[in-house]
Amino acid sequence: MNQPPTPKTPPSTPQSTTPPADAPKARSYKDTLNLPKTAFAMKANLVQNEPASVKRWAAMKLYDKVQAKSAGKKKFVFHDGPPYANGNLHLGHLLNRCLKDFVVRSRTMMGFDCPFVPGWDCHGLPIEHKVMTDMVEKGKAAKLATLSDDQRRMAVRRECQAHAEKYQKLQRTQMERFLTMADYDHPYLTMQPSFEGATLEVLAELMAQGLVFRALKPVHWSIANETALAEAELEYYDREDLSVYVDFEAADLDAVYDAFGLKAGEEDLDAEDAESAEGAEEVSKVPLPGTRPMVRPSFMIWTTTPWTLPANMGIAVNPKFEYACVWMDGAVTVVAADAVAKLVKMPTGEHKVENHVVLAKCSGARLLGLAYKHPFMKPWEDAKATVWKVVGADYVTLEDGTGLVHTAPGHGTEDYQTGLREGIPVYCPVTANGTYDAKDERLPEWLFKDGAARTQTLDIWAANPLVTQQLKSSGHLFFSHKFTHSYPHDWRSKTPVIFRCTEQWFVGVDKTTKFEHATLRELALMRTESGVKFVPEWGKNRMRGMLESRPDWCISRQRAWGLPIPAFFTAEGECFMTAASVRAVAKLVREKGSDVWFTAAPQELLK
Repeated sequence: MNQPPTPKTPPSTPQSTTPPADAPKARSYKDTLNLPKTAFAMKANLVQNEPASVKRWAAMKLYDKVQAKSAGKKKFVFHDGPPYANGNLHLGHLLNRCLKDFVVRSRTMMGFDCPFVPGWDCHGLPIEHKVMTDMVEKGKAAKLATLSDDQRRMAVRRECQAHAEKYQKLQRTQMERFLTMADYDHPYLTMQPSFEGATLEVLAELMAQGLVFRALKPVHWSIANETALAEAELEYYDREDLSVYVDFEAADLDAVYDAFGLKAGEEDLDAEDAESAEGAEEVSKVPLPGTRPMVRPSFMIWTTTPWTLPANMGIAVNPKFEYACVWMDGAVTVVAADAVAKLVKMPTGEHKVENHVVLAKCSGARLLGLAYKHPFMKPWEDAKATVWKVVGADYVTLEDGTGLVHTAPGHGTEDYQTGLREGIPVYCPVTANGTYDAKDERLPEWLFKDGAARTQTLDIWAANPLVTQQLKSSGHLFFSHKFTHSYPHDWRSKTPVIFRCTEQWFVGVDKTTKFEHATLRELALMRTESGVKFVPEWGKNRMRGMLESRPDWCISRQRAWGLPIPAFFTAEGECFMTAASVRAVAKLVREKGSDVWFTAAPQELLK
């Protein structure tokens, strides 16, 4: 049905926008403010203005004019810690460069002569790592493998130099676009022959002071880049690893029980009988404290690196601690007395320890010299060497583990020092690429992917679960679990590093200098206390802590792109390097650059 039309609404009467005559007038604050007047545009237009400013500064030689005006004034020398000539600048570079520019400008305006020479670090692992990555992506790595060692090094060095030159120029342009003031026309580059020669002259001075030495020592080793690393090249990230508690069987049953004062009775078995009694009914009986069970005891160690167990050469205890001989569900083990309560609560297998008895206690000093058997390695052939014995070490603590420390001199700094003191061999079965050495006949076949053939090596990280499973199968594993901890990584590849014993060159921080008659550590601490003003003051404590704990400085790298250590070797393998020989090479490097080390004969280098 039709609806009646909707009536139209009459148009509204327009409202007047004119305020009433009696309304208050709006106030204007513009004329009450003392604002600066500027010709600056509302927009920065940096894309156009930055290049124009750079061009204008260059034309008027602004930096040179400022330096000329400051000539003769008191100097404020501000050194540039250089960036790597590797890639475009990022936000961190911007912050760094601008903060430095604030110092240069403010000190100049304060009446100082403040020159600023920018620099670039053109050598080293960051650049070579990037170059090698690019070469692999471009398919050039296969060709490198066909070259001789010297040819390969020179090919890599040429690529690295071209890379450094490219990015030094690019970064310089970007820094100038920041409108920072510096002597960009005369920078210092670490690959300049004059800089390289000066560096070798410093090495010659260290040689003259008796501070440089070559040694077989464990160093931080980058598997990804196959080179030694210094402390400053490490970064720490959280990493999940496998933690294992392992029983190392005692070699002499009587010697261990005698150390704890557990004398043999008429009913006790001798060592041979005890081995055959495994599984017998007597073993399952819970013994009384002070009695001597018919079970071969073990020494329980704890480690977070199961892959280093093939290199185990000793067990360290703290002579001052108290140790316990503990019976746990039929097995007897030696651990720190303070660790017993924690260990019996660990889930071993499908259940926790049901019964345990502390049979006796003794000091760690009474355990020194006791022998044990390795769970899976073949017997050591050198009878004169101290191998698989309990030794003393003050660094053993009760914070973690069992109070008995697995010791592998080839894979740890403290282990290495203990090995030197106790006459333990430095054994390192791991190669530069992080795999086990196929030529090492001591290693069991199950550590290789193809067993007895030994042609397919095993990566150490893949070995962690394999070693753990082997220990479990042989009955030597007490407990294992995964845990997360802070672990050192190669700062360039971001991959975990290992301790690996190799021959490297070091600067000794605790060697007495021939001229100052003090060590580098002592001299540095002396300057920290009296010769340097720290801003802020707390920086002194941080520097002091770093200097007090710093180890010897590893200065060698297994890379092509860098300044070589000018050591010569005879056909018999003897090393020759003196302060005079280093200065001779430094002179030639100043003239021709460091490539001369790889292209010239020894006679020319030493002439």
